[in-house]
Parts: sequence; structure tokens; C-alpha cells
Amino acid sequence: MEGSSSSVPSLVDYYNNSGLPAGAWLVGPEHPALEELGLRLLATASSARILELGVQSGGFAVPVILAAARRERFAYTGVDNLEYTNAVPLRYIATYLGLHGITRGLRFVEGSAGAVVQAASSHAYDLILIDHYKPDTRSICTRFVRAMP
Repeated sequence: MEGSSSSVPSLVDYYNNSGLPAGAWLVGPEHPALEELGLRLLATASSARILELGVQSGGFAVPVILAAARRERFAYTGVDNLEYTNAVPLRYIATYLGLHGITRGLRFVEGSAGAVVQAASSHAYDLILIDHYKPDTRSICTRFVRAMP
């Protein structure tokens, strides 16, 4: 069963106890506003199909997934090439979500976003978050924005 458990540590506590060095992850103060915006954008959608390019430490991913994972048409794809020093191996984020009982609808890709974007249909996502500049940002925007009705 998917759901939150009060015995699950916060993401920050999870990272502090994981053995990852403190400089290897960052959950910044900008995140609550960004997550709230993402959830407001999804509020009117009949599904919650999310693509995040630049997962880094999961500061956006985790709260949004925890809020949206119970929706019938939920899917999350997170891509990170782990180029930045504060990007954690995505298995840490997947494991953390598993502590909350969330495993369905998750896809984490360590590598370039290009292949993920090229494989997606033009209406594959309800929300796309591009965190920082990515070399294929222009092709991503062109592919999906032109397809919008």
C-alpha cells in the first residue's frame, strides 16, 4: 500500500544518515515554493505525468511524488546525468520513496535527457521541470511546446 509513514525520516535526515557527505546533496530553501507551483499546475490535469530533468537531490521530486503518487494516472520520470556535485545517485531517492511505500509509476534515469525526450510522445507529460540549463533544453521545449493544443 502506498502512503506516508510517520516513522520515515525527512529527506534531509535520510541524507544525513545515509553516509553521503554533506556537500554531496542539497535541498534548498527555494523548494517549497517550487513544489507548490508544480502541484498547482497539476491540480487541473486529469493525470500527473511528470518529467524532471535535473533531479539532483530530489528536493522537488520527493514532495511532489509524495503528493501525487496516489492519483490513478501518476507517472514520474526523473533524469539526471549526475554532473553536478550535489546530485545524488538516483537509487537513494527511489529507496527513500520506497520507505513511504511508493514504488509504482517511478522511473529514474541516470544519463542524458536526450534519449528520454526523443522516446516520449508529444503529449506524454502534464508537467516538465527543467532544473538548470541542459544542453538539449531547446529541443525539449520545441518538441513539447509545439505539441500543446
